[in-house]
Amino acid sequence: MRPLLACLLFGLSLCSFATGCNGIVKTGDDPYTSESGMPHDSVPCLSQAPENESCTLDGYACFLVVDGCEIDFLCAGGSWKPQASDCTEPCAGQPPQGSACLTAGEGCTVGDECGATQWSCNPDHTWSVTNFDDPCCGGGCDCSQSACPAAPPGDGAACDPCVDASACQFELSTACGMQIVTVSCGPDALWHVPPLQGCGCSEHTTADSCAADPACRFLLSGCDAPSLNDDTCVPKDDCLDVPCAPGQSCTTFNAGECAGAAGCAECHQVNACLP
Repeated sequence: MRPLLACLLFGLSLCSFATGCNGIVKTGDDPYTSESGMPHDSVPCLSQAPENESCTLDGYACFLVVDGCEIDFLCAGGSWKPQASDCTEPCAGQPPQGSACLTAGEGCTVGDECGATQWSCNPDHTWSVTNFDDPCCGGGCDCSQSACPAAPPGDGAACDPCVDASACQFELSTACGMQIVTVSCGPDALWHVPPLQGCGCSEHTTADSCAADPACRFLLSGCDAPSLNDDTCVPKDDCLDVPCAPGQSCTTFNAGECAGAAGCAECHQVNACLP
């Protein structure tokens, strides 16, 4: 007879109780065992993943029922340890999805480079089964008909190496004008798009394109001398703080300044790198 049932039948005075971690009850020092042979009477675990919970009283036990299989856990060294079970499915036996497994994190794989099945024991002690197949393995696909997508893909977007061409060129309109970009569908089944080429601020010919470039600002001529001869796009940073590129010098002059939708400022003193 289990201790808890004995207490109910013969009176609480015959028993002394101590409550342990995770709500587990130990009945004094009585050497009772559970039906599975655990050293102390076992109660249901409060967590579906006992190994993620800590415990403080060594020797206490709880059990978890998974797919009809009762798995016992023993508190040892501050954590719950699963005990050997006759009803859990070993990985080598290729268990079905959702069946009981003993040790969270264990796993195995059966197959080859063309296809495989992977088993993983989840924290709730159920098996997850995942199948991997390569439809083009061994020449199973005719990749001679590969083609480029109609629109430029984003970097990291999914592609199919057997359907999408390994390299495709697109003409893109950028703040620096039209650029030709070559994108590639890699063996990782992802599109790889190189970064667009940068351009010097002087290559922007309109206030809008200059304002669209975060590194530039558009300056207006027509102010009191010293002034600019023509409207121009220059680096945004003040050249007194940032050195100029080779072939340019830091120049002080009066200019208006436009910032796209924010409008234009009146003439004021500006320090900018100019040829």
